[in-house]
Amino acid sequence: MPLGNLGKGIKDTLVGTIKGAADVVATTLDATKDTTVKALQGARDVTREASGMAVDGVTGAVQAASEVGASVGGAAKGAVIGVVQGVGEVTQVTVATLSDTVRAAIKGTSEVGGDVADAGRGAVEGALVGGTRIGLVFE
Repeated sequence: MPLGNLGKGIKDTLVGTIKGAADVVATTLDATKDTTVKALQGARDVTREASGMAVDGVTGAVQAASEVGASVGGAAKGAVIGVVQGVGEVTQVTVATLSDTVRAAIKGTSEVGGDVADAGRGAVEGALVGGTRIGLVFE
């Protein structure tokens, strides 16, 4: 899956910062959240574009982690939390948004030959943490 502008921006940002980062999750979270908020604020139809941007952002973060040899699980977790929080600042997060971001982490990892199980686990953890932080209740 080719990256869109959002994914490329996140990937380029993270390749330079994630390599020496002590905390891959926090570094990825900050970059994806900020980029997602900025992108969605300029969107015409925020609800429609949120899911696509979430997928693109998470994929870019996972590809950056793989490129520099960082944990794809940590990058997936941070990216999903960041995307969920970023989307939550601009519009309502849906279960579909959570599902799409987890699938994007797995697919993006698969495309670069990374550890899909690690990315999947990190993405699910990120969806739970991110969802909880914005007030979603999981029962």
